[in-house]
Amino acid sequence: MSAVDDKISQLSRQLELLNQYKKGVMQKIFSQEIRFKNDNGEDFGEWRTCNILEIADVSIGLVTTMTTNYAEIGVPLIRNSDIKQNKIRTSELIYLTPEFANSYENRKLKHKDIVTVHTGDVGVSSVIPQELHGSIGFATINTRVNENEVNPFYLSWFFNSESFINWCVSVSTGDGRQNLNLKDFNNAVIKLPIMKEQEKIAEFLTAIDERIDHTTAQLTHTKQWKKGLLQQMFV
Repeated sequence: MSAVDDKISQLSRQLELLNQYKKGVMQKIFSQEIRFKNDNGEDFGEWRTCNILEIADVSIGLVTTMTTNYAEIGVPLIRNSDIKQNKIRTSELIYLTPEFANSYENRKLKHKDIVTVHTGDVGVSSVIPQELHGSIGFATINTRVNENEVNPFYLSWFFNSESFINWCVSVSTGDGRQNLNLKDFNNAVIKLPIMKEQEKIAEFLTAIDERIDHTTAQLTHTKQWKKGLLQQMFV
């Protein structure tokens, strides 16, 4: 049991260090303290800044009463609470009847759209995966980029950076639960490297996230294994 506890401690520490590393490296990437190079080992060009509306269409998700249109199986409804940093929590999704959802066809999300928390943990964002293509966001801020200029995965990482989250908090309203208004979000200033560097940044940060997910799964499995061992030992 001591060996199992040691393994749990090691994995917990590893997870803590990975999260610290991710936070630190994100700050350095988006402040341009860390720069990537092209395949020939040469520096990429300078970043440019632009308003979000220059590179994307931004809208608010569906805001209407829909409880009477919930269904066991149907079109996924993504709430603000379902949006995590570059992940959509699918374990607690609510579904809408296809008839109701189809009446709002123009509000449906597409694969590679970005959803951002409007109420609560403002600014936290994730790209819509293929399996949630056609879903509907409930009062989410939705961003659809011009993919010729912007890698949506890069932009989602930028939205999740500490500096951008802090900006979202600073322009939000509300005393207890924060609200990020669409008109304020439309003033967002985006730091944009060329497409190749966007891709490298997104791939690099996604690889760190995958390592964190793997370590989290190992930790959860080891804790469950310990629980099972204890039950078997003292039956």
